[in-house]
Amino acid sequence: LGNRTDAYLTIARQIADFEDHRRSIISHLYRCKLFHWDPNLRTLSSRALRGLAALDLPFVSKTVVPSLLDKSLNEKDLPTRHGAVLGLSAIILALSKSRSVHHLSQRELDRLIALVPEIERKRLYRGRGGELMRSGVCQLIECMSLAKLQLTVRDQVRLLDTVDATLPHPSETIQQDACRALEALLEQYFPVGPKGPSDRLQKRVVDKFVGKVRTSDNPAIARGYALALGHLPAKLLAPNDFVLDEIIDCLRECARPCSLVGGGGDAETRRDALLSLSRVAQTVG
Repeated sequence: LGNRTDAYLTIARQIADFEDHRRSIISHLYRCKLFHWDPNLRTLSSRALRGLAALDLPFVSKTVVPSLLDKSLNEKDLPTRHGAVLGLSAIILALSKSRSVHHLSQRELDRLIALVPEIERKRLYRGRGGELMRSGVCQLIECMSLAKLQLTVRDQVRLLDTVDATLPHPSETIQQDACRALEALLEQYFPVGPKGPSDRLQKRVVDKFVGKVRTSDNPAIARGYALALGHLPAKLLAPNDFVLDEIIDCLRECARPCSLVGGGGDAETRRDALLSLSRVAQTVG
Protein backbone atom coordinates (compact mmCIF):
# COMPACT_ATOMS: atom_id res chain seq x y z
CA LEU A 1 0.00 0.00 0.00
CA GLY A 2 2.61 2.46 -1.10
CA ASN A 3 2.39 5.71 -3.00
CA ARG A 4 -0.20 5.43 -5.77
CA THR A 5 1.73 7.56 -8.27
CA ASP A 6 4.87 5.46 -7.81
CA ALA A 7 2.83 2.29 -8.22
CA TYR A 8 1.48 3.41 -11.59
CA LEU A 9 4.48 5.23 -13.02
CA THR A 10 7.46 3.39 -11.53
CA ILE A 11 6.59 -0.05 -10.21
CA ALA A 12 4.26 -0.90 -13.08
CA ARG A 13 6.97 0.08 -15.55
CA GLN A 14 9.51 -2.14 -13.82
CA ILE A 15 7.17 -5.12 -13.80
CA ALA A 16 6.23 -4.54 -17.45
CA ASP A 17 9.88 -5.03 -18.37
CA PHE A 18 9.13 -8.73 -17.87
CA GLU A 19 7.42 -9.93 -21.03
CA ASP A 20 5.13 -12.39 -19.22
CA HIS A 21 3.47 -9.55 -17.29
CA ARG A 22 3.59 -6.76 -19.87
CA ARG A 23 0.32 -7.24 -21.71
CA SER A 24 -1.57 -8.03 -18.52
CA ILE A 25 -0.61 -4.66 -17.05
CA ILE A 26 -1.38 -2.77 -20.26
CA SER A 27 -4.71 -4.59 -20.62
CA HIS A 28 -5.72 -3.83 -17.05
CA LEU A 29 -4.97 -0.16 -17.57
CA TYR A 30 -6.85 0.30 -20.84
CA ARG A 31 -9.77 -1.98 -19.96
CA CYS A 32 -10.37 -1.00 -16.33
CA LYS A 33 -8.36 1.76 -14.68
CA LEU A 34 -8.63 4.18 -17.57
CA PHE A 35 -12.40 4.31 -16.99
CA HIS A 36 -12.32 4.58 -13.20
CA TRP A 37 -14.92 6.82 -11.54
CA ASP A 38 -12.13 9.02 -10.11
CA PRO A 39 -10.85 11.44 -12.81
CA ASN A 40 -7.48 11.67 -11.07
CA LEU A 41 -7.04 7.92 -11.47
CA ARG A 42 -8.01 8.16 -15.13
CA THR A 43 -5.31 10.77 -15.62
CA LEU A 44 -2.77 8.65 -13.75
CA SER A 45 -3.68 5.58 -15.82
CA SER A 46 -3.14 7.52 -19.04
CA ARG A 47 0.30 8.61 -17.82
CA ALA A 48 1.13 4.99 -17.05
CA LEU A 49 0.04 3.95 -20.53
CA ARG A 50 2.31 6.58 -22.04
CA GLY A 51 5.28 4.95 -20.32
CA LEU A 52 4.29 1.44 -21.34
CA ALA A 53 3.20 1.98 -24.94
CA ALA A 54 6.67 1.72 -26.45
CA LEU A 55 7.25 -1.66 -24.80
CA ASP A 56 4.66 -3.42 -26.96
CA LEU A 57 4.00 -1.36 -30.06
CA PRO A 58 2.09 -4.02 -32.07
CA PHE A 59 -0.36 -4.68 -29.22
CA VAL A 60 -0.89 -1.00 -28.45
CA SER A 61 -1.34 0.09 -32.07
CA LYS A 62 -3.48 -2.83 -33.25
CA THR A 63 -5.56 -3.52 -30.14
CA VAL A 64 -5.48 -0.67 -27.62
CA VAL A 65 -5.86 2.31 -29.97
CA PRO A 66 -8.86 0.92 -31.93
CA SER A 67 -10.60 0.03 -28.66
CA LEU A 68 -10.07 3.52 -27.24
CA LEU A 69 -11.25 5.16 -30.46
CA ASP A 70 -14.54 3.29 -30.12
CA LYS A 71 -14.95 4.16 -26.46
CA SER A 72 -14.11 7.84 -26.94
CA LEU A 73 -17.51 8.39 -28.56
CA ASN A 74 -19.50 6.64 -25.84
CA GLU A 75 -22.56 8.84 -25.39
CA LYS A 76 -23.84 7.27 -22.18
CA ASP A 77 -20.84 7.14 -19.86
CA LEU A 78 -18.62 10.15 -19.18
CA PRO A 79 -15.74 8.28 -17.44
CA THR A 80 -15.49 5.93 -20.44
CA ARG A 81 -15.22 8.60 -23.12
CA HIS A 82 -13.07 10.89 -20.97
CA GLY A 83 -10.64 8.10 -20.08
CA ALA A 84 -10.47 6.97 -23.70
CA VAL A 85 -9.55 10.47 -24.88
CA LEU A 86 -6.86 10.77 -22.20
CA GLY A 87 -5.51 7.33 -23.12
CA LEU A 88 -5.34 8.17 -26.82
CA SER A 89 -3.54 11.45 -26.06
CA ALA A 90 -0.90 9.65 -23.99
CA ILE A 91 -0.38 6.83 -26.48
CA ILE A 92 -0.07 9.12 -29.51
CA LEU A 93 2.54 11.19 -27.70
CA ALA A 94 4.44 8.06 -26.63
CA LEU A 95 4.42 6.65 -30.17
CA SER A 96 5.67 9.93 -31.60
CA LYS A 97 8.55 10.14 -29.13
CA SER A 98 9.65 6.63 -30.08
CA ARG A 99 9.07 7.51 -33.77
CA SER A 100 6.53 4.72 -34.03
CA VAL A 101 3.36 6.52 -35.15
CA HIS A 102 3.73 4.61 -38.43
CA HIS A 103 2.64 1.49 -36.54
CA LEU A 104 -0.90 2.86 -36.69
CA SER A 105 -2.86 2.03 -39.80
CA GLN A 106 -4.05 4.85 -42.02
CA ARG A 107 -7.61 4.05 -41.00
CA GLU A 108 -6.82 4.56 -37.33
CA LEU A 109 -4.94 7.78 -38.06
CA ASP A 110 -7.92 9.08 -40.04
CA ARG A 111 -10.27 8.19 -37.18
CA LEU A 112 -7.98 9.92 -34.71
CA ILE A 113 -7.79 13.11 -36.78
CA ALA A 114 -11.58 13.14 -37.18
CA LEU A 115 -12.21 12.45 -33.48
CA VAL A 116 -12.48 16.04 -32.21
CA PRO A 117 -15.03 17.12 -34.86
CA GLU A 118 -16.97 13.91 -34.21
CA ILE A 119 -17.07 14.59 -30.46
CA GLU A 120 -18.44 18.05 -31.18
CA ARG A 121 -20.94 16.75 -33.73
CA LYS A 122 -22.31 14.37 -31.09
CA ARG A 123 -22.34 17.25 -28.57
CA LEU A 124 -20.40 15.28 -25.99
CA TYR A 125 -19.42 18.46 -24.10
CA ARG A 126 -22.99 18.90 -22.93
CA GLY A 127 -24.34 17.83 -19.59
CA ARG A 128 -22.69 17.15 -16.30
CA GLY A 129 -18.94 16.65 -16.64
CA GLY A 130 -18.67 18.53 -19.91
CA GLU A 131 -15.68 20.42 -18.55
CA LEU A 132 -13.72 17.16 -18.28
CA MET A 133 -14.33 16.41 -21.94
CA ARG A 134 -13.26 19.90 -22.97
CA SER A 135 -10.08 19.49 -20.96
CA GLY A 136 -9.46 16.04 -22.44
CA VAL A 137 -10.00 17.28 -25.99
CA CYS A 138 -7.51 20.12 -25.44
CA GLN A 139 -4.95 17.57 -24.25
CA LEU A 140 -5.65 15.45 -27.33
CA ILE A 141 -5.11 18.44 -29.64
CA GLU A 142 -1.87 19.27 -27.85
CA CYS A 143 -0.56 15.70 -28.18
CA MET A 144 -1.62 15.42 -31.83
CA SER A 145 0.31 18.62 -32.53
CA LEU A 146 3.39 17.48 -30.60
CA ALA A 147 3.22 14.17 -32.47
CA LYS A 148 3.25 16.15 -35.75
CA LEU A 149 0.38 14.26 -37.32
CA GLN A 150 -0.24 15.05 -40.97
CA LEU A 151 -3.26 17.35 -40.94
CA THR A 152 -4.92 19.07 -43.87
CA VAL A 153 -5.41 22.83 -43.68
CA ARG A 154 -9.10 22.20 -43.06
CA ASP A 155 -8.27 19.90 -40.12
CA GLN A 156 -5.88 22.48 -38.68
CA VAL A 157 -8.50 25.22 -38.82
CA ARG A 158 -11.11 22.95 -37.23
CA LEU A 159 -8.82 22.25 -34.28
CA LEU A 160 -7.98 25.94 -33.96
CA ASP A 161 -11.71 26.72 -33.83
CA THR A 162 -12.13 24.16 -31.04
CA VAL A 163 -9.32 25.66 -28.98
CA ASP A 164 -10.55 29.19 -29.67
CA ALA A 165 -14.02 28.30 -28.43
CA THR A 166 -12.53 26.88 -25.22
CA LEU A 167 -10.33 29.85 -24.30
CA PRO A 168 -13.21 31.90 -22.77
CA HIS A 169 -14.34 29.02 -20.53
CA PRO A 170 -14.88 30.16 -16.92
CA SER A 171 -12.63 27.39 -15.53
CA GLU A 172 -9.00 28.45 -15.12
CA THR A 173 -7.82 24.85 -15.53
CA ILE A 174 -9.59 24.49 -18.87
CA GLN A 175 -8.23 27.84 -20.04
CA GLN A 176 -4.72 26.63 -19.23
CA ASP A 177 -5.31 23.37 -21.12
CA ALA A 178 -6.61 25.35 -24.09
CA CYS A 179 -3.55 27.63 -24.03
CA ARG A 180 -1.16 24.67 -24.10
CA ALA A 181 -3.10 23.18 -27.01
CA LEU A 182 -3.03 26.55 -28.80
CA GLU A 183 0.72 26.86 -28.37
CA ALA A 184 1.46 23.37 -29.73
CA LEU A 185 -1.03 23.72 -32.59
CA LEU A 186 0.25 27.08 -33.81
CA GLU A 187 3.88 26.07 -33.40
CA GLN A 188 3.54 22.90 -35.47
CA TYR A 189 1.07 24.10 -38.10
CA PHE A 190 0.07 27.44 -39.66
CA PRO A 191 3.36 28.29 -41.42
CA VAL A 192 4.56 31.88 -41.57
CA GLY A 193 6.57 33.21 -44.51
CA PRO A 194 9.60 35.53 -44.46
CA LYS A 195 7.29 38.56 -44.54
CA GLY A 196 5.27 37.35 -41.60
CA PRO A 197 1.86 35.66 -41.28
CA SER A 198 -0.82 36.04 -43.91
CA ASP A 199 -3.44 38.74 -43.37
CA ARG A 200 -6.00 36.02 -42.71
CA LEU A 201 -3.92 34.35 -39.98
CA GLN A 202 -3.01 37.72 -38.46
CA LYS A 203 -6.67 38.69 -38.17
CA ARG A 204 -7.76 35.22 -37.08
CA VAL A 205 -5.35 34.99 -34.15
CA VAL A 206 -3.40 38.08 -33.07
CA ASP A 207 -5.87 40.81 -34.01
CA LYS A 208 -8.82 38.83 -32.65
CA PHE A 209 -7.11 38.02 -29.34
CA VAL A 210 -5.98 41.61 -28.78
CA GLY A 211 -9.45 42.88 -29.62
CA LYS A 212 -11.10 40.48 -27.19
CA VAL A 213 -8.81 41.53 -24.35
CA ARG A 214 -9.37 45.23 -24.97
CA THR A 215 -13.13 45.28 -25.55
CA SER A 216 -14.70 42.34 -23.73
CA ASP A 217 -17.03 43.04 -20.82
CA ASN A 218 -16.90 39.39 -19.74
CA PRO A 219 -14.05 38.64 -17.29
CA ALA A 220 -13.74 35.01 -18.44
CA ILE A 221 -13.21 36.12 -22.04
CA ALA A 222 -10.67 38.77 -21.07
CA ARG A 223 -8.75 36.30 -18.89
CA GLY A 224 -8.70 33.54 -21.49
CA TYR A 225 -7.43 35.68 -24.35
CA ALA A 226 -4.97 37.59 -22.17
CA LEU A 227 -3.46 34.26 -21.13
CA ALA A 228 -3.53 33.01 -24.73
CA LEU A 229 -1.44 35.94 -25.99
CA GLY A 230 1.46 34.68 -23.90
CA HIS A 231 1.25 31.23 -25.51
CA LEU A 232 1.59 32.44 -29.09
CA PRO A 233 4.77 31.31 -30.86
CA ALA A 234 7.45 33.82 -31.80
CA LYS A 235 6.45 33.69 -35.48
CA LEU A 236 3.12 35.34 -34.53
CA LEU A 237 4.28 37.44 -31.58
CA ALA A 238 7.02 39.27 -33.40
CA PRO A 239 6.85 39.06 -37.19
CA ASN A 240 7.68 42.79 -37.00
CA ASP A 241 8.04 45.50 -34.36
CA PHE A 242 4.54 46.85 -34.93
CA VAL A 243 2.79 43.56 -34.03
CA LEU A 244 5.01 42.98 -31.00
CA ASP A 245 4.42 46.53 -29.73
CA GLU A 246 0.67 46.13 -30.13
CA ILE A 247 0.64 42.91 -28.10
CA ILE A 248 2.85 44.33 -25.35
CA ASP A 249 0.80 47.55 -25.16
CA CYS A 250 -2.39 45.50 -24.89
CA LEU A 251 -1.01 43.39 -22.05
CA ARG A 252 0.46 46.42 -20.25
CA GLU A 253 -2.87 48.23 -20.33
CA CYS A 254 -4.64 45.10 -19.11
CA ALA A 255 -2.15 44.59 -16.24
CA ARG A 256 -2.51 48.07 -14.75
CA PRO A 257 -4.25 48.29 -11.36
CA CYS A 258 -6.73 50.79 -12.80
CA SER A 259 -7.78 48.56 -15.73
CA LEU A 260 -11.45 47.59 -15.86
CA VAL A 261 -13.35 44.65 -17.31
CA GLY A 262 -17.07 45.21 -17.70
CA GLY A 263 -16.91 48.34 -15.53
CA GLY A 264 -15.10 46.68 -12.64
CA GLY A 265 -11.62 45.59 -11.68
CA ASP A 266 -10.61 41.97 -12.23
CA ALA A 267 -7.47 40.74 -10.47
CA GLU A 268 -7.36 37.48 -12.45
CA THR A 269 -7.26 39.33 -15.77
CA ARG A 270 -4.40 41.49 -14.51
CA ARG A 271 -2.59 38.39 -13.26
CA ASP A 272 -2.96 36.60 -16.61
CA ALA A 273 -1.72 39.69 -18.46
CA LEU A 274 1.41 39.78 -16.27
CA LEU A 275 2.01 36.07 -16.82
CA SER A 276 1.72 36.60 -20.57
CA LEU A 277 4.13 39.56 -20.51
CA SER A 278 6.67 37.28 -18.85
CA ARG A 279 6.09 34.53 -21.43
CA VAL A 280 6.38 36.99 -24.32
CA ALA A 281 9.73 38.17 -22.98
CA GLN A 282 10.97 34.58 -22.74
CA THR A 283 9.65 33.62 -26.17
CA VAL A 284 10.86 36.65 -28.12
CA GLY A 285 14.05 37.33 -26.19
